[in-house]
Amino acid sequence: MGEDSRTLNKGPMHFVTVIKDGLSHEFDCAEGEDVLRAMKRANLTVVPVGCRGGGCGVCKVEILGGDFSAGRMSRAHITFDDEQSGRAALACRMYPRGEVTVVPVGRLFKNLKAKMEEVQKVAKQD
Repeated sequence: MGEDSRTLNKGPMHFVTVIKDGLSHEFDCAEGEDVLRAMKRANLTVVPVGCRGGGCGVCKVEILGGDFSAGRMSRAHITFDDEQSGRAALACRMYPRGEVTVVPVGRLFKNLKAKMEEVQKVAKQD
């Protein structure tokens, strides 16, 4: 009763905003919880889910702002510069330490964009 919804037995909650298709999707992430698990707990599907182990790059997000720590991630998807600058991370290995805002940019989106460009190119030829 009257308890702040941002605190649970696990400790403080951190506010996560995912911007996708021009819309903001917001949810809380518990201390020590990765963004994908928090998203699932909030019944959202705004970041694609792949291996959940930091290897496939499907859940790659661009960081627009906020503080977080990151677990081990594949160098094939997150460069050393990305990691050091805090510009990108894999949501399955991203642990917010405060409010965070991200945009999904993972492999799934790159493949979709490439397919759309291919379809548009073929359509122009007709």
